[in-house]
Amino acid sequence: MGVARDPIRRLFGFLPARRPVPEASEVKVQIDLYRFLPFRIHRLAVGFAFSGERSAGKELPIIAQSHRLKVREWRILMLLGSLGPLTNAEISMLAGMDAGTISRAINRLSEGDWVISKKVPGDKRMILWALSTEGAKLFDTIAPQRLAEVEAVESCLSDEERHALLALLDKIEARIAELDEQKRWTTADWE
Repeated sequence: MGVARDPIRRLFGFLPARRPVPEASEVKVQIDLYRFLPFRIHRLAVGFAFSGERSAGKELPIIAQSHRLKVREWRILMLLGSLGPLTNAEISMLAGMDAGTISRAINRLSEGDWVISKKVPGDKRMILWALSTEGAKLFDTIAPQRLAEVEAVESCLSDEERHALLALLDKIEARIAELDEQKRWTTADWE
């Protein structure tokens, strides 16, 4: 049983060569990447992040080139600019980043004087992060460009399609949260 190759060609814009696999490492289960939703959503996220810059041979989105921001740093700036002050745990939950990645990104943002920190009253271990004055200026410079890039991508959708897509994403996110909650309680039952 092989993976359908034509959808892969459409998805990637090319068809990777079929190479021989050592017999011992040949898999028995096939994943159709074209229909595997986590893979497709990840590719969309990467596509939005790089907005075509990968094909131009650049490692960073062009909007961040002058500041040498990486995608994860922009993601944190976007969260702080959109939601206000957040803790590391909140950033982790919202951005889907691990503690080490957040720490490196926050350190980089601190070096640029784009974020400020404050200890949370009542919990000296918890730190609250917010945009600094310079961080707010940077956000206000980058955000309109990002919004325009996203609008350019989404322009292929009608308003009805955009609303339907958002409704479907809401439904999937709700189901993921439901499954996470079930798993949490199932795990807690055995502790």
